[in-house]
Amino acid sequence: MCPTAGELQNKLRLDTTKYDQLEVGHAVTEDYWDELRECAKIHNPMYSAVGLDDYYIISDLVKDPLLSAVVRRKFHAWPCLPQPRPGQSVFYYNHLTDKIINLWVLPKAATMAYISELSAVSKFYLSMKEWSDAFFDQRFWGFIKSQNTETLLTDREFFALHGDKFAKFLQDQGSSLDTEPLDDGKISFNEIVDTVKAVQQQ
Repeated sequence: MCPTAGELQNKLRLDTTKYDQLEVGHAVTEDYWDELRECAKIHNPMYSAVGLDDYYIISDLVKDPLLSAVVRRKFHAWPCLPQPRPGQSVFYYNHLTDKIINLWVLPKAATMAYISELSAVSKFYLSMKEWSDAFFDQRFWGFIKSQNTETLLTDREFFALHGDKFAKFLQDQGSSLDTEPLDDGKISFNEIVDTVKAVQQQ
């Protein structure tokens, strides 16, 4: 039987081993491209049905509301360039060529601010600094477009090109991304494996 996320977090809390951050990063992203392709496989019929051959695959890093040490990756698709946000990676995908192109990777907000304030960074972080600088300078989409040869559409450009034809489609896409709020009344304490931060409400 597989351990729960809470059990794994408790095990990690007791682990005093020092890990190499790059090794951890490589391990975490080992199946990343498989996840991107799985997301494309799910969304291809949906986008093909409305006549779109290309769209964007978005990967967001989301903290678990109950387990402080757990960060989840959420993959979804969007027909135009999404609004940039910390903890986000965005890829251009073409259904006909099955080509995935990385457009940007933004770290968490504190890291974005830190590397943007630096006058120079190592080659490894150069692209991330450029993306972060463009984000804070409010020239993000223009900078992303200058880095790529594909026709990348913002939401306004998408609507100008496709009109109201996709209004309901976009609305449905937005609704599918909404997650149900956590209802504390539906969770009993014996269901929470990690209760370090659980506070009983009166």
